[in-house]
Amino acid sequence: MNRNLHETSVLILEDSAELREQLSRVLASAGQGFKVEAMPSSGTVMRKLTMGKYHLLVVDYDLAVGTAASVVRAASETDPHLPVIVISRGFDDTIYSEVARIGADSYVPITGASIRMLPDIVQRRIETRIAITEAVESKQQSNLKSQELEIIASLVRKMVETSDLKSVMQEMAEQMVKRLNMKVVGLQRFFLNRNGFTTFGIYPRGKLVEFAESVFGISLDSFVFPFDPENCIVDRYTAERRPWVGNDFAEVFGPAMPARAARMIQKFAGVKSIYNAPFYAKDRLLGGIIVGNVRSGFTEVEMEAFDAIVHVSSLLFEYNDSNKSQTVQSEKLKTIREAVSLLQRDYEKDGESMPPGKLLEMVHRKLMSIVPAQAFALFIHDHAQRALLRKKVFTKSGKVLSYLPSFIPLNSGKIGKAVSAGKSLLENDFRFDSASRRDGRKQGLVSLLAVPLCKKQETKGMILLMRSTENPFVDSDREIVELFASQFDAEIIEARR
Repeated sequence: MNRNLHETSVLILEDSAELREQLSRVLASAGQGFKVEAMPSSGTVMRKLTMGKYHLLVVDYDLAVGTAASVVRAASETDPHLPVIVISRGFDDTIYSEVARIGADSYVPITGASIRMLPDIVQRRIETRIAITEAVESKQQSNLKSQELEIIASLVRKMVETSDLKSVMQEMAEQMVKRLNMKVVGLQRFFLNRNGFTTFGIYPRGKLVEFAESVFGISLDSFVFPFDPENCIVDRYTAERRPWVGNDFAEVFGPAMPARAARMIQKFAGVKSIYNAPFYAKDRLLGGIIVGNVRSGFTEVEMEAFDAIVHVSSLLFEYNDSNKSQTVQSEKLKTIREAVSLLQRDYEKDGESMPPGKLLEMVHRKLMSIVPAQAFALFIHDHAQRALLRKKVFTKSGKVLSYLPSFIPLNSGKIGKAVSAGKSLLENDFRFDSASRRDGRKQGLVSLLAVPLCKKQETKGMILLMRSTENPFVDSDREIVELFASQFDAEIIEARR
């Protein structure tokens, strides 16, 4: 969490006293430093938002006084960086589609699983927004000129308003040319699956883009610049997370373009000095910036401005990825609702006559549409033996998993202990006790996700998913399967063992 964790405050607007108390208790007892203030909707809410300094707002969609939209709007006017989570009892398509329109960050349907996950959800949303806010505030203490500060502020405002990274990067290119008196600015996004960069913003566009297309037959909007640290000096600096300053476009493009062609573009653009720097999020390369100037170098103030803009831009790239992940999660929530609804409808249609195998195949098919896995297993709790008994296994390859146990004692081993405590287990490089250990090889190692099936705090069974270690499960997968498990009635299968 952020270094200012002990100052992290959360405001909850919820009319139900019972739910208000439950949410407050979960956040306050999570051990993550949340200071929680909860209140019902009333005429004093707007004043509370204006007077209070909060890091996150949780608001129920169905308020007794006012609307969630009006509260979100007032919160945005008070603090444009304040993240907002909209909640409701159960998933609702109308609310799901409304959340983005009213300007909230995310939507969390309240279930037993989502309440347990709430501290982590809140933490991630706060971390991202605080990082951006701190970056802007810290740079205000430096000696940057007002034009440079305005560029940073306008980028953050536009990102919060539109969440459209490409338009934000295009505006940044334009602002840097106009306000900092640069000749040309280009922004690029890195795509890992293509191992290269594509243009995400360039200014001035018109003549430069037309020149590249007419003379060299390439479109700067679609051309992929390969990332090649071994043969390109600028890419080598990028791999080392360092900015590069030089005076030759041929060194910027490396083997991606003939040196003569690169220098022709440089001459047409009228650029003498070049600055290139990468955007990173932790150890992940996100993109980069290229700045060209008509002078033979850059001043110290300009270099400081570039450093500030690169820092904030890296955060905006990361923020954009986080928002996209949240959108994907929301889509998966919708899929969960549909899957569970179809499952229940099909069961009620066939009634007790439905063979257990058919029902389990249905569960497997629905879950795999949400979180793909190479193997799926369902275990049911046997009360007499105090153990989880394997009910069914489905594998993508159709092969038998000899190492997967048919019997897992509760309160024993990593899986048994986690399920007994009602907690999920996500572990990469997991090895079952019966798996081969010879020669110290990774034979038998898997990425494992085990999620308990509970009802009224009583263990009913477990869903177990496995992938190869090259494609491990992540926390977002765990959250989705937990939500699926919270709505799946394991007693349907348990009753017909």
